[in-house]
Amino acid sequence: SVYHINKPKESFTGDIFYTLNPRLTLNAGGAIPIGDRSRTVYLSSIYSRQAGATNIVAGGAVGFLLNADEENPNNFYAGLWTRFNNVNDALIPYVGLEFGDFRLGASYDVNISSLKTASQSRGGLEISLIYIKHPAGARGVPCPRF
Repeated sequence: SVYHINKPKESFTGDIFYTLNPRLTLNAGGAIPIGDRSRTVYLSSIYSRQAGATNIVAGGAVGFLLNADEENPNNFYAGLWTRFNNVNDALIPYVGLEFGDFRLGASYDVNISSLKTASQSRGGLEISLIYIKHPAGARGVPCPRF
């Protein structure tokens, strides 16, 4: 996606205006089932560039199926991402739990760049709660069982 294509001018005070440079964002990801589908590897990345500044986050997680209910699977996730600009900036461990239509997750940015001296390698805790809306009546393609 591209943001600020027309380079809008913004102001916080009304007297000084700043031009917002265009920003390009690309993302990619995928899921790879393993074995009997009780485990899945999830990979994802996002690239962002604006006014010469580049940010890349890439990594993955493993999902473990906790029950055999195909309609309402419960999963546990554990993974690791890295964020880098011109240098490696942070490691981001992640754990999550999916139950019913919700996914609860927690991640923590561990600073590994030269800023770790000032931050003492401490970063930010992030908690997420995601609602997964399934289409009404969507059950997929019927498949006969033999």
